[in-house]
Amino acid sequence: KLPEPEKAEALYQLDNFEWFYSPNEDRWGLRKLSDGGVQIEPTFHYIEVDRELGFTLVGIEKDNKYEFERTTFRFDMIFGLVNNEVGLPITEVDFVDLKLEDLRQGYPLARCIFSDGKYGLIDRIGRIVRKEMAYVGPFQNGLARVSFQGRLSGSLKGDHSLGKLQAYLADMLSPNAMVDYTQYDQHFRKNAYLICESCEWGFMDTSGQVVIKPQYTFVKNMSKEVGMVQKGDKWGMVSRKGDQLIPCQYDGVEFLENTDEKIVRVYKQEPKYGLIDTLGQLAVGAVYDEIGSFSEGRLAVSQNNLWGFVDAEGKEVIPCRYKEVKNFSEGLAAVRQDNKWGFINKQGKVEIGFNYRRAGNFKEGVAWVSTERGYGYIDIAERFVIEPGFSRAYDFFQGRARVEVDGAYGLIDLSGKYVVRPKFSRIEPFNQYGIAIVRYGRERVRYEVMDLNGSLITKKSYESIEPFSEGLAAVRDKNGYGFINTQGNLVIADQYSRVSAFSEGRAAVYQNGNCGYINKVGSTVITFEYSRCQDFEDGRAVINKGIRNTGLIDLDGQVIVEPKLDRLLDFNEGRGLVRDEKYRFYYITEQEDLYRGYFQKASSFKHGVAVVQIDGKWGVINQKGMSVIPPKYDKIEGFIDGYAKVRVEGFNGLSNLKGELIAEPDYEFISYAGQGLFRVEKGDKVGYFDAAGKWVWSLNN
Repeated sequence: KLPEPEKAEALYQLDNFEWFYSPNEDRWGLRKLSDGGVQIEPTFHYIEVDRELGFTLVGIEKDNKYEFERTTFRFDMIFGLVNNEVGLPITEVDFVDLKLEDLRQGYPLARCIFSDGKYGLIDRIGRIVRKEMAYVGPFQNGLARVSFQGRLSGSLKGDHSLGKLQAYLADMLSPNAMVDYTQYDQHFRKNAYLICESCEWGFMDTSGQVVIKPQYTFVKNMSKEVGMVQKGDKWGMVSRKGDQLIPCQYDGVEFLENTDEKIVRVYKQEPKYGLIDTLGQLAVGAVYDEIGSFSEGRLAVSQNNLWGFVDAEGKEVIPCRYKEVKNFSEGLAAVRQDNKWGFINKQGKVEIGFNYRRAGNFKEGVAWVSTERGYGYIDIAERFVIEPGFSRAYDFFQGRARVEVDGAYGLIDLSGKYVVRPKFSRIEPFNQYGIAIVRYGRERVRYEVMDLNGSLITKKSYESIEPFSEGLAAVRDKNGYGFINTQGNLVIADQYSRVSAFSEGRAAVYQNGNCGYINKVGSTVITFEYSRCQDFEDGRAVINKGIRNTGLIDLDGQVIVEPKLDRLLDFNEGRGLVRDEKYRFYYITEQEDLYRGYFQKASSFKHGVAVVQIDGKWGVINQKGMSVIPPKYDKIEGFIDGYAKVRVEGFNGLSNLKGELIAEPDYEFISYAGQGLFRVEKGDKVGYFDAAGKWVWSLNN
């Protein structure tokens, strides 16, 4: 649509010329005001007069395609410049973008992008000063990052990102669109980052002169005084002249928050694990490469690929010096030194020498060990109570141990006599009921249940038997799923297409595509009206009607929360965990009240607390939504027996802008506390020091 005549005159009239539109050509031309003579024939599909800069931006429709990763975009127009005073083109029409805002900011040069995707620099008279560059970033503090080699592309990963691809394309002069609209292409356009493949980075000033030679894997925009640069996978810092201030030896270098770009945080990646309790107290400091779980008051920990043990207070009582360890059992732990196994006590004293290829746990006074003659069992005096001769052996339980001979499982007693000779393809560990699931057959695999005497107590074999829960185990036969008791009797007929384990006296069962709940005698206590049924916990179960509509019921089937919520994932300890369509997590009460806002990720409540993620860091909240541990860890695993494993990815230090270290990278967390003081955390200790690195308050609990 053409503008009104009076507006057109203002828009398109220059001092000596005017732009005119030719309907026949469907293009714009330029004519003289003095005599109406044509200065430039109707050539352009687009014009935009810039009186401030003295140019007219002109465009011609032409398709150019460029591939970002595997998604191709079409650019529909190329541009050039016409000088308003003399009425002549001063550039070729070959740009898909011209960053004329660079000139408006007073810079002598403006960035431009040619139709082949390469960057250049153009001056105020249209002269190309530089070309054939892969990328030139915005000028910040007088410098722009630049790469002469490489190629712009896109990636769904944010490494070495130059910004979001969608924003980059939206800022282009040339209209553009994807060539194909596959599901992947649409996802890519929305989520991809702009990157530069095979680039080598340096810095250029506003006159186009290279100030810092391209030599880096990546660089961040230059600040007022320094720039962060990367070589390989390590980061450092340079001055505006390119002088090295911090060598490229750190895994991260960035300005510390709230310090007005005066203090630099240096980061050393070195994943370490610790242990917290439900009160948020650090039971074991995050100084270990890996940790196990507590057993008999000892916790296995690893440093530098060697293992030791700490006590319940987190004190290292057995140094990390073993290649491999097992948990303590009956006061002893199997440990490996070089390629041989032995046993130590809780004080670290060697009780049984390093004489074995492998070793198990002491149970009922004996432990299995592997020798050149096979597997056998020793007592605490290192006497063989059962001579080696088995292909594999397992820990004793209630006077019985599973053993393997040539791939077949059998059962022995404490004297080494066979209770059941090796004939099964698998015997599962015995459970608390003193029974074990066994498997046999090759072409037709079947399952039964065995007692400690080696007797098969099931009245028949089944296609599968699931682990026992609340005294019942799900079994599958030709008619479907049912349940057997610990005596091996089929007490609930095999009539269901799917079942879950019993929990709080209820089991979810499926028939004809719907699910309900039965009790332990097989009576239907909650009718088959749901599409999905989860296990009961704390008297509540999450149910679905349809694909996404979730709600909450009690043990009698009474609806607590109507099935209308989108993705109620779990309900524990009075709090429901919900994920919305934006993949945000939040908690609700039984009254469906939103509880304490949204989280990036979250877990169900256990032991009165829940693990949540905010801004990429993990913390712990209580049932009131209060922070027990602020979001500061890189990972917090679920609580088990009142403890949760925490992970710190690395350690932080501080430097000034001269590259002088104020603090070595020894601290899990560093923040600016104000008034020239810095707060540091190491384990469960907190301290403060000043900008000179002097302690104002040394590390204390």
